[in-house]
Amino acid sequence: MKNFDTIKANLKLNNSGLFLGEVPMVLIPRWFFRDILEKTIDNAGLNLAKKIYQEAGYQGAYDWCNAQMKAGYNGHKAMEQYLESMSCRGWGEFYIEKYNPEKGSGVFHYKMFKPSDAPPIENLCLWVAGAMTGGVQAVLDQLGIRLKATGKELSCTNHGKESCKISVVSI
Repeated sequence: MKNFDTIKANLKLNNSGLFLGEVPMVLIPRWFFRDILEKTIDNAGLNLAKKIYQEAGYQGAYDWCNAQMKAGYNGHKAMEQYLESMSCRGWGEFYIEKYNPEKGSGVFHYKMFKPSDAPPIENLCLWVAGAMTGGVQAVLDQLGIRLKATGKELSCTNHGKESCKISVVSI
């Protein structure tokens, strides 16, 4: 889903909800996600919030990539589709610097959206390393490769970098 027209053409609304292809969706304003993240950090603390968001990002990406692989995308294409879709759906700009599906390794970049209605939140990208890891793991599992993907943030826009840079390796 490389652009909004493709997304719009694949949206379906029926009595059971909104779907993008076969994937059930929730349409929310950006401030809603930002506020949930901020309140989670305020109430749970940064370390627990990071754990929660990384696990949720992992599972969400894993499930999305699995759904796309069932629809015919495989390996590198499944990960490309996931990142293109995330970019088109307003999560920010994602791109692949390098990715080797058979080794379960890659370097991914994320430029977060800049909320126009509020100051940016420092930790808005807590979920991204988990999401990249989940997508890579889904591809490994689909290929039948018994490796475990792990990801970490190498750099962040909150520290003056142009993008958040995520490395995923598998052992």
